[in-house]
Amino acid sequence: MSEYCSKNKIALEKEKGKIFYSGVETLFLLDEKKMEVFSGRKKISEEIILRKLKKKDKKIEIKLSVFSDLRKKGYVV
Repeated sequence: MSEYCSKNKIALEKEKGKIFYSGVETLFLLDEKKMEVFSGRKKISEEIILRKLKKKDKKIEIKLSVFSDLRKKGYVV
């Protein structure tokens, strides 16, 4: 588990050595340069992840804005 996760108590699930984040948490951590996402050995860009998440949730950018604001103010969401 990463030092950032344990220090900031981000909600996560761990299964077979993999950590699963919500879409908003993933985008926040990517934006803050605290995480990288890989598919196999290939790194996936933030734009591709955002595009895929927009297909599932059209309001993901608004949620990211709110989430980021709260996290930067020190709230645990």
